[in-house]
Amino acid sequence: MIYCDSSFLVPLYLYEKTSSEKAGKVAAGWQEAAWISPLGELEFTNAVCRKIFANDISSEAGHHALRDFRQDLQAKLFRWTNLNLAVMFRDATQLSLLHTPTGGHRSLDVLHVSAAKLLGATQFLSFDDRLNRLAKAEGMKLIR
Repeated sequence: MIYCDSSFLVPLYLYEKTSSEKAGKVAAGWQEAAWISPLGELEFTNAVCRKIFANDISSEAGHHALRDFRQDLQAKLFRWTNLNLAVMFRDATQLSLLHTPTGGHRSLDVLHVSAAKLLGATQFLSFDDRLNRLAKAEGMKLIR
């Protein structure tokens, strides 16, 4: 099972010079739907809204990206499920104690990896190197 975070989702829906082409190629090769967490959906939505705020994209482009993402969720190109947040945060705290002193991970990094673990992900997709190192340390195969 594949888990992906917002650093993959944003360039899939909005052009980014360094990663949109790669994101499209990876998504085109999937044999199954990728999973996102409620955290991933929030981060994607907020990233698009921040791009609108910063005038990096037009309001229209942002709303198109959000609409397209929601349509792909409905079409089950991505899967989303509720997670037990208490369990996710407890596991994330343990991941932080184990990995952050040597890896410098952000709270959102450990929350994403915790969510992926709760979902049973065996593969992890992110364009964030630090997040990828954490997922790999927890036994997930990185998709590149």
